[in-house]
Parts: sequence; structure tokens; C-alpha cells
Amino acid sequence: MRGLEIKDKILSKLIDLPTLPEVVNKVMEIANNPRSSAADMAKVISQDQALTARILKLVNSAYYGFPRRISTIAQAIVILGFRTVRDLVLNISILDMFNSKKQAGINIEALWLHNLAVAVTSKVLAKRMGYDQPDEAFTAGLLHDIGKLAMIKLFPQEYEKIVNIAQGSSRWIRDVEESFLEVDHALIGKWIADHWKFPPQLTRAIHMHHQPHLESEYPELTSIVHGADVLARIKKIGSGGDEQIPSFKKEAWIILKLKPQDLNEIYAEIDKDIEGAITFLKVIREG
Repeated sequence: MRGLEIKDKILSKLIDLPTLPEVVNKVMEIANNPRSSAADMAKVISQDQALTARILKLVNSAYYGFPRRISTIAQAIVILGFRTVRDLVLNISILDMFNSKKQAGINIEALWLHNLAVAVTSKVLAKRMGYDQPDEAFTAGLLHDIGKLAMIKLFPQEYEKIVNIAQGSSRWIRDVEESFLEVDHALIGKWIADHWKFPPQLTRAIHMHHQPHLESEYPELTSIVHGADVLARIKKIGSGGDEQIPSFKKEAWIILKLKPQDLNEIYAEIDKDIEGAITFLKVIREG
């Protein structure tokens, strides 16, 4: 298979993935509508009792550490904001779809731990540079490798070979993906994000996190996720499927306003925040 045949096969396989629950689509629509209110979003979410319970469990977890208990979705929306609650709904739904711990010889747990490290680091970098939606940066980091998760689910035997070659030969996993499928996980991630109608800034960050210097629409969020991926790999938290550490793109370094002396402080923040984030992920996955 070549070119368009590869894309057609992958896109046709997307049909095998579950559709996002209707509540997720409604929540994303409400979050993107400036005329919507907290009551509008609360009404939609509250119709799904299981989702409501999981969100309230999350917002009352140690990850957020609020001094008073939040007892209603409406309260959660007012305190956290539309985008953060939207991202919680999206994260819960995506993790439900890719929740197996091991598939076809691939350690999904290690991949999710890497994704979580990128999420935590994205939020740290976002706060440091003054990005106005640090929780959105967390979500972009958590979902940045959704293309890998999809390939594991849709092409388990092929992707096991890809991971084995990458780990056994010191090759970049993107290079091995392209040699097998002629596309990499970032592009497949974009197709999935388009298929599920993700917010455009999340889609671009997923697609371009290895090439932030080429991103013109959402350079800040894309640079955040790129930098977070590099730093999480340096920290060796989890595994992205290979052991390579990509170079930190100069353009992203400038956008993030980083200095070499900042790194030790950033690493300390990651270490401080990762345990709470593991609790966050555990609450989502266990329901």
C-alpha cells in the first residue's frame, strides 16, 4: 500500500473506534459558544449520572486540592471554567476508549505514564510562560500521542513490530512508523482529532508537537507540548515507545521564554506535581 491507500485504510479503520458519547459533543459545542452559560453545560452533563459522579470525584480529589467540597456540576463549572470542565469530559471519554493496560505485547501503562508526564510538564510550562489556559495545556499533553494509542488498537501486530524495532535499534519511533505505514503517529492523531471534532488548538498541538517551528495557528500551545515531550523524555517517566530524546526546537524555546537555568526548577515542579497527576489519572481510569 502507498500514499492514499494507507490513509484510506487508516481512515476506514477509524470506523472501528467507538464514537465519542453525545454528551461530549454537546459539551464541546457549549464550550465553544460564547452565549452559553454554566447552567447550559451543567444541564447537559447532569443528564449523564456516571459522568457527573466521575467529574465530581475528580474535582474533589487531591489533584485539585480545593479546601471545600464541590457538590454540583454547576459549582465545578463556575470554579474551574468552561474549558477545564470540557477537557475533563474529553479526557474521561478518551481514557475509557484506550484503557487496556497491555495489548499485543505493548506496555500501555508505560505509554500512559509518559503521556501523563507530558501533561504535567505542559501545565508547568504553560503557567511559567503565562499561557492563559494551563488546564488546556495539560489536556493537550495527555492526548499528544493519541495516534500511538489508536495504532495500537487498530493495528496491534504491526505496531508491536514498530515498537520492538524502535527499542532494539535506537531508531526514532516516528521513522519506524513511516517505514511501516508511511505516516507517523502525529498525523494519525490529527486524523482522529478531526474525526472526533476536537477543538482546533488541541488538534494542531497533537499534529505538530514534533514540528513546532512549522506551526503558525497555535504556536504557543504546540511549543508547550513539544517542550514538555522533550523534558518528560529527559526525565524518563514512562515510555513513548522508544528511548530517544528529540532536540528542543529553538523556536519553541524562545516562545516558552526559557533559560538554561530554569530547567532544574522546572524538573522540581514536575516531581512535585506528578504524584497528584497520577491520582488524577487513576480516578479517571477507575471511575
